[in-house]
Amino acid sequence: MKTASHWMADPQLYTTSALLLLTDAFGSEFIEWDPLTLNLELKNRYGFEPSENLLDMIQAGAALYTSNLFFISLETFAPTCNALNFGTVTSELFLPPDLDDVLWGCSEAKIILGDLYETDGFSHNISRFVGALLDEDGIYKPPGILKFAEYPDEHDQLSHDAFEGDATGYGAWQDTQNEERDMMEKWNQRKLRALIVQMKQLPLKAGSTTFLDEALSTLQEA
Repeated sequence: MKTASHWMADPQLYTTSALLLLTDAFGSEFIEWDPLTLNLELKNRYGFEPSENLLDMIQAGAALYTSNLFFISLETFAPTCNALNFGTVTSELFLPPDLDDVLWGCSEAKIILGDLYETDGFSHNISRFVGALLDEDGIYKPPGILKFAEYPDEHDQLSHDAFEGDATGYGAWQDTQNEERDMMEKWNQRKLRALIVQMKQLPLKAGSTTFLDEALSTLQEA
């Protein structure tokens, strides 16, 4: 069985799992730690130099609890999605997340926040940004977690003009859109399943992860 230290050093550790391990070790106080304190505490507790990616993930996850900037500031939303999806975070320039970063970033943020997740609380800037990503990838029916997306103004008109008077073509397009959305949903479910399996393996001293059994069972056919 892997120790907490081994898990924390695992490059495939999800943010949610890292937060669970830290809560088990320190309680919720780590949420308020500054980056220097977090780095020192991780080194002392787990015996290794934490990677920048691990520190970014933990800080991104903790910040979800301390402010609502994830929902209102694109400058916070973007690096948070990048961090939660194992991407690069930098304070020197804006690195826009890809669609898969946003899809998983929103999904894991919802897992972390639970009932505190503001499904309809995203700002216009964030909603338009996500809508532009979907539009660029030709996804005109967003997966449920991204239903807040606002597409470009010309989006509906272009779709209408492209199939005006062509019911067969429009039907085929609709089918393709449903398939694209289903593929994204299935990709997300596979990643969620992997997260749940990982959380069940964590060596937590307090609490229990048995509640995850039911969640995992609902995904078996996904």
